[in-house]
Amino acid sequence: MQPADDPTPAEPSRKSPARRPTKPTVIGTQWRVVSASLGFIGEATGGWAVFKTNVEAGPVALMLLGAVFLLIAMSGRLPNVLKFGDNEIGWTVESQQELGDSLAEAYETGDFSQKGRILQTVTDLSYTAPTAARAPMEAAAYEQLVSGMLLAVHRELNRKYPVSGAASIVIQQGDGKADFFLITGGRSMPLLIRASEVTALYLSYLEDLYQLGRGERPLLLITRAAPSGVANIRLGSIPAMRQVTVRDEDDLDALISAIEGTWTWRADLEEE
Repeated sequence: MQPADDPTPAEPSRKSPARRPTKPTVIGTQWRVVSASLGFIGEATGGWAVFKTNVEAGPVALMLLGAVFLLIAMSGRLPNVLKFGDNEIGWTVESQQELGDSLAEAYETGDFSQKGRILQTVTDLSYTAPTAARAPMEAAAYEQLVSGMLLAVHRELNRKYPVSGAASIVIQQGDGKADFFLITGGRSMPLLIRASEVTALYLSYLEDLYQLGRGERPLLLITRAAPSGVANIRLGSIPAMRQVTVRDEDDLDALISAIEGTWTWRADLEEE
């Protein structure tokens, strides 16, 4: 006696659907300018890191990313897929996040004229790639938050240290390097605002830019999140640099205290 045939029909084989080819997105002139700027930043930062660090993968990745941005700027088209040998990179959520991180980095390290152009580009990008626009928009929003808090800091410091003339306390917009400066008595202290992750490479960049530890002015780094791991260790090795974590307006007292603690010539005003 033979067993009866299984009445359950065989499940049809499932094949992954073929990917529909799409045309590359044509980008405008402003977007091409930003792409070229990011390309040059990636190439320059990667080349600088080659001589400053013992890690090869990071600098090489920065230079590769810079080359991609330069190609996009020259062609005027945003590719949907990039292929390197057998490796393929698509315009995925992850790639949009990487682009957003690069735009946020360019925004936070650029001067005020560059920031305006980047924000305009990010606004246009938000309609087609909202994931890529999120990080730079958060950086801009955080800068606006801290800028408003610095107005309150200025009022409090002038109330606490009532001086006039050349010694009066001023907090003014930066010169393209720092976001703001605290100025009094002919001396100044840079105030930098950072919403993105604070890395050891970024701290080394600041140390070289401001020649910290070589008898120059101190610097206060205002961040949305506290540095961790290697970055935190690196921060502790730069005596002239201080960091304060400011998440929202409730941290105003911490910001005032940090500025007073970093402001090394404050005692001169207290003696007057």
